[in-house]
Amino acid sequence: NIMAIICVSLYKPMHKPHNLYVISLAVADHFVGLSGMLGMMIVNIYRGIWPLPPFVCTLVLITDSVCGTVLMFHICLIVHNRFKETSIRYRTDRGREPPKRK
Repeated sequence: NIMAIICVSLYKPMHKPHNLYVISLAVADHFVGLSGMLGMMIVNIYRGIWPLPPFVCTLVLITDSVCGTVLMFHICLIVHNRFKETSIRYRTDRGREPPKRK
């Protein structure tokens, strides 16, 4: 995820809307990984026991759920963008005659 963010942000020809969706997906995926792994790491270190107060457990679960929902929303945005791009190209290319071969 970090490599995708670095590559798209440093390489100027990749500064296009559909690549910005990929960056936002990478950032959302990074937060899902951090929030999900944080809770599981704490439980695994303490051998199945949650050592922190219960509100922290609730906070970790809520953060993981919200980040997961945002991640799914980003995937839907990318799918919608790709659908729009392909359908516009298909509609504009349908009326044209095929190129003549020499």
